[in-house]
Amino acid sequence: MGGIDAGIVDNPFSTEEEVRAEVRRAIHDSEGLPGFIPCITYGLPESIRPGIYEMITDEIAACNKSKK
Repeated sequence: MGGIDAGIVDNPFSTEEEVRAEVRRAIHDSEGLPGFIPCITYGLPESIRPGIYEMITDEIAACNKSKK
């Protein structure tokens, strides 16, 4: 569980593309690890920048959809 760098995704200067690229990197790096859950390892949607949780979950869903 983990793998997504909170210093990138929860940084007030990171762009949406940088956030999504970090999610894709974490997913790519965890390929072959059964049961691995890509995520940030702290907080709930209310504890990070507005919209970031939604971007992370949306990008994970998009990556999962593309693998089907």
